[in-house]
Amino acid sequence: IYYNINLDGKSYLDKKDISTKELFEKVSEVKQAPKTSAIAPSRYIEFFEKYSENYDVIFMGLGTGFSSATGSAMLAAQEFDNVYVVDTKNLSAGVGLLINKAVKFRSQGMSAKEIFDEVSKLIPLVRTQFVINTLKYLHMGGRCSGTARIFGSTLRLKPIIRVSNNKMVVTKKPIGYHRGLNAMLE
Repeated sequence: IYYNINLDGKSYLDKKDISTKELFEKVSEVKQAPKTSAIAPSRYIEFFEKYSENYDVIFMGLGTGFSSATGSAMLAAQEFDNVYVVDTKNLSAGVGLLINKAVKFRSQGMSAKEIFDEVSKLIPLVRTQFVINTLKYLHMGGRCSGTARIFGSTLRLKPIIRVSNNKMVVTKKPIGYHRGLNAMLE
């Protein structure tokens, strides 16, 4: 399912109409952050229909605190008896960890329902965090003020963001990227 990306008055399907590289080039060109728009439940219904006739389906995407996409998938899944949607409450790194676990569970012979149940138990245990190298995109997206960007950039602050309970939380603001990585590892 491709995300809808809106930028400079145009709409793109992520990875289909525009690559990551092209997206960053366009953002630099127009000096504006892209926005995403909701994926309609009807698109998920179409997607699930392709697979649910022959397979049980487990869907994992960004947590509902970060994107409305999973909520749309949950609505669509109500139309099926064999589609399970996991609210990962996480961003891509956390989603990837949960998918890896789901694949292991499948290899152990678990059913889709059992995998859904086991993965759901793991969600509160997932801990992801990352260091922000530039405040440019936070500012463009309205997540930090111009003043915060100027002072943060001047001081070379590199915020550490932790994903917790379906939200991003700033945990520390070390000076310098390497100090930020070291602080995150501590």
